[in-house]
Formats: sequence, C-alpha cells, structure tokens
Amino acid sequence: MHIPFLEKSSGLKGLPRLISSDRFITDNVVMLAAGVAVNLLRYGYQLAMGIMLSPADYGLLMSLNSLLVIVGILTQTAGAVVTKTTATLKADNQWDMVCWFYRTSLKFNFFVGIGLFGILAAAGVFITRWLNLGSAKNISNSCYVFLP
Repeated sequence: MHIPFLEKSSGLKGLPRLISSDRFITDNVVMLAAGVAVNLLRYGYQLAMGIMLSPADYGLLMSLNSLLVIVGILTQTAGAVVTKTTATLKADNQWDMVCWFYRTSLKFNFFVGIGLFGILAAAGVFITRWLNLGSAKNISNSCYVFLP
C-alpha cells in the first residue's frame, strides 16, 4: 500500500531528487563522473610526460602507448560480446547458461591473453626495429622518469 505522507522525504528537490530517485540515472551519473576523472588523469599524465621527457622520448612513449591501445581494442570487443550475450541469456532466464558462458569466456580469454603475451614478447625485437626504438638499454637510460 502506497501512503505518500508517511514516506520519508529525502529533502532534495529538482534535479538532485530526480538523480537520486532513479537507479538508472544514478548509475549513469556515476559512470559519467568516473569517465571524467579518468580523462583528467590521462590529461595530467600526458602533460607530465610532455614536460619531463625529451621530444624523442615522448614520441617513443606515445608510439608504445598507441600499440597498447590497438591491442586493447581486442579486449574491449571481447568484453562487449560477453556483456551482450550474458544480458541476452539473463533476459531469457537461462541462469545455468549464463554461468557456463561466463566460465567458458574466462578460460578462453585467459588462454588468448597468454597467447597474445607470448606473441608480443616474441615480436618485441621486430617491433623495436620497426619503430626504430633502439636497444632496451638505450631506452632505459633515456627514460629517466621511470627508473629511480
């Protein structure tokens, strides 16, 4: 039974009340705030590295960062597929399939991750030559920010 005058009032009015009353909006506001915070931290990192590193070392850092972003697209795609499939199975009330799919996808992603790590570790020499990075000893000596 719904009795409005007996319900506890939050004391909020307008937009804050709308945000706090709807779970969907609250979750989206939290995600938006987290996204803004992460982007501000990224900007601060870029600014700090731009100040601390020489132009050649900054270019090296950005080229390696770009490679990580390219590899990261694979993990984001896999995450989107797992999310969509899990939501579809949950909507159909197939909880046993959700559990099986989640376990299977974790195992698959683990082994794919190990394989990609091995491939990238083996290809490190070729990537170094392709990007004209020099030897690892020269890189560690020039990137004084990362090493005490």
